[in-house]
This record gives sequence, C-alpha cells and structure tokens, in this order.
Amino acid sequence: MELFLPKISEQGIESLVEDINQRGFGVLTDYIAPPVLEMMRAFVNAAVRTSGGEYVGFNTPKALVGSMLDQISSSPEFQDLLKQIYEVGTGKPGPEVEFYQVLRCLAGASGRKHSLRFHYDSYVVTALIPVEIPAEGKCGDLIMLPNSRNIRSSYAVNVIDKLLLDNALSQFALRTLARMNCLPLARINPIPGNIYFFWGYRSIHTNEPCDQDKVRATALFHYVNPHAARSLKSGSRRPSANGLTGIPAMEVRRRDLEQSSAKTQ
Repeated sequence: MELFLPKISEQGIESLVEDINQRGFGVLTDYIAPPVLEMMRAFVNAAVRTSGGEYVGFNTPKALVGSMLDQISSSPEFQDLLKQIYEVGTGKPGPEVEFYQVLRCLAGASGRKHSLRFHYDSYVVTALIPVEIPAEGKCGDLIMLPNSRNIRSSYAVNVIDKLLLDNALSQFALRTLARMNCLPLARINPIPGNIYFFWGYRSIHTNEPCDQDKVRATALFHYVNPHAARSLKSGSRRPSANGLTGIPAMEVRRRDLEQSSAKTQ
C-alpha cells in the first residue's frame, strides 16, 4: 500500500507549536488514513497474539517492517513536519537525524507495569500516533505536566533532572497527587487516526493504566536529542567482560534513564 501523508502549511505548523506551548500538546486530526490505520492494527494484534496477550514493544524500524510505521518514519512529509515543529518551537535549524521510533502495545497484567512511570524524554519533539485504544473502561490516557523545564545547556543538569524524577519517592508522590487530582495535568485521550505532538524533553509525562483485557498500542517518534554528542562520548568508554567495569555508577544509571525514558509513553 502506498502511504500518503498530508502536507501541513506554515500557518498550521505555527498553530501546532502555539498549542504545544500553551496547553502542552498539539494535534492533527485524521492524519492517518483508515486503510493505513487498519494495517497498523493488524500488525499490533498479531504481535499481541504472539506474546500471549501480554505487553510487547518494538524500537527499531527493521522490527516494524510491514506495519506502515516504518514507511511513516521515512516519509519526507513526516520528516519535514517534525523538523518544522522543532525549528518554530526552538528557533534553531532542525538537524538531519533519524527518528528514535517505538511501538508499545500494552496488554495483560504486564502492560500495567509499563504505566504511571513519570519521566522526561531524551528528545525535544515527541509525536504520538494512537493505533489501538480501548473504547471504554481504562483507556491509558497520556497525562503530563507540560513544559516543566527548559532544554538544558548542560548534560549533567539533564542527568540530575532525571535522577530527581526517576526514584521511588518522586514516583510515589506524583502517582498519589495525580490520583487525587492535585496536579495541573494536561490530558490526552488518544483517538486513532490523529497524531499528537508535545515537548517530550521538557514535559513530565506518563500513560495511565489500561484494562488488562484490552489493548492500547501507540507509536512514538522522537526527534533531536540535544545531548546526543555527549551521550555518544559517554557511551564510547570501553566496558570490560561484564560490561560495567570502568564505567562510573552515575553513568550506568544515566544509561538506564535514557533507555527507560524513551520506552515509556
């Protein structure tokens, strides 16, 4: 099937960025055509069946061949869309970099373990495509404290931000306050066919739980890691046979944070 994605005007881009800045997210309705969405759903349903009705995730384009999501990430229209959102939102030129791409399928008891884990993304722009969302019950809404930090000029400060957030006490406090409706949360009730954008790097966010007998599948595209050069430099240290010797504990923890933040939404 040939993929067609609409081209968004400059005015449309500016409107999206304004929404992201003011309410925490922007949305393009009916961005994904129904036949394309059906192919995505068929891929998801097959993956969930193969996993025995439990959580399954993918994070490489190669693993998503045949889902249409691989074609979206390579689409010039889609690449230009995220690049323009980045440029209007940051005032900087959008670099020619590949997306970090994830497909998460929440299902069964294991799916609940991937919910209510508040985090910052490692990437400035996050685009979310809902593929399969329950029509009733607990649907796994995306909740966030939007734009709660700026893009850090220092990689070390970024790591400290994540350490302060990704610990048992902070997570317990955020979950408790969220359940009590004591936080100024923005909420996205994802509708398949739409596409949602937010500043993933700047916003504390997570998804709520989904009923165990339902499937919640979302595709995520991440664009521009502002600390990519520093991350590559840190990751170039030569590990020993056990993979950890010679790497400071802070650096090992940093890697865990980078990996987990990109896989939970």
